[in-house]
Amino acid sequence: MNIDSLTLFVEMYRKGSIAKAAEACFMTPQGANRALRGFETELGCDLFVRTSTGLKPTENGDRFYAFAASTSRSWAELKEVVRLSGLSDAKWLHLGFEPDLLGVMLPVLEAFRRSYPAIELHCSDVSEQGLIDGLRTGALDFGFAVLPVAEEDMETVFLGSEQLYVLMSEEHPAAGLSSLPFTHFDGEPLVLVDRGFKTRRAFDAFCEQASVSPLMSVSSNDKSFTYDLVRRGQASTIVAEHERMRLEVPGIAAVPLEEGRWDYGICFSRDRGISAVPGEAPTTNLERFLAFVQAERR
Repeated sequence: MNIDSLTLFVEMYRKGSIAKAAEACFMTPQGANRALRGFETELGCDLFVRTSTGLKPTENGDRFYAFAASTSRSWAELKEVVRLSGLSDAKWLHLGFEPDLLGVMLPVLEAFRRSYPAIELHCSDVSEQGLIDGLRTGALDFGFAVLPVAEEDMETVFLGSEQLYVLMSEEHPAAGLSSLPFTHFDGEPLVLVDRGFKTRRAFDAFCEQASVSPLMSVSSNDKSFTYDLVRRGQASTIVAEHERMRLEVPGIAAVPLEEGRWDYGICFSRDRGISAVPGEAPTTNLERFLAFVQAERR
């Protein structure tokens, strides 16, 4: 548990809602819910009772709130002292990731931690708007987003692109093909994640361009449930390349989509004064991180 976790817990306690706390912390509700389960597992007790009207603190939740609120307030005061003192070369970086992208960037983040162990990285899943708001307010130093990012006050740097794949049963007639066109999905039963994920929105955009209407019988963010439907031949699904590489479910075939790719990159506020010029020697930890990420993705 870290200071970001304590701040998230405080927001949950005060607002009585996972969704409202997630919005306040520039996270997705799914990410906040996972974090809460992690708190409770780490502490070995329930902090809230989930009810139809929201979160109700347990006795342990009340006790923990007193500690978390005090610690979070002290941390905010310390950050303000550091900011006012002019010590701008932060020893910690706050990173926001749109859904799907933390998995893409994880190898780069692990390599950065090995190279710069003194710089702490605090990573959060955020919504598309939460990422922009976090960068504007300074709650986030960098964001990782599917491109393009249309905001004029944001600087973006292209990092790479990911192939989209169709996952289907090995018994599916198309399972042996080298690739699939989008016309294949006209009337095809699919199970996809919700539209908060860029993989889903990218696929929807491609289908609209190709005038294709898949049969969207169900939407699910539960991978185990989705893979079980796919394995039994009841539906197909779409995943990005990094997820396909981690797939270890027997009975499922992966076929690449023709022209099915999405670009991703790193973005930051122009007000931060970060140099994104390749070849220039970085002078701050913010610029060191940006240069490292660019070099790793070349």
